[in-house]
Amino acid sequence: MKIRFYGPVLRPPPEVVAAIEAGPSPGTIDALLEALGYSEEHRRHVVVLLDGRRLHPDDGIPAGPVDLMVMVPVGGG
Repeated sequence: MKIRFYGPVLRPPPEVVAAIEAGPSPGTIDALLEALGYSEEHRRHVVVLLDGRRLHPDDGIPAGPVDLMVMVPVGGG
């Protein structure tokens, strides 16, 4: 699993990301964010995308190699 971080999102320490990349899938998006060290408060504001499609906290992580993008949505006008 590859995880990329974009924009002003908190990034976990490198050793946490390496452990997630090397380990088994944590199951759901929410469990992944928790394993990366995001607090419950932060997890409410972080968005995870797979191939440009937003995944919801209770969505499972697909099997096989995946490339996830973690970001905080920002609006403007």
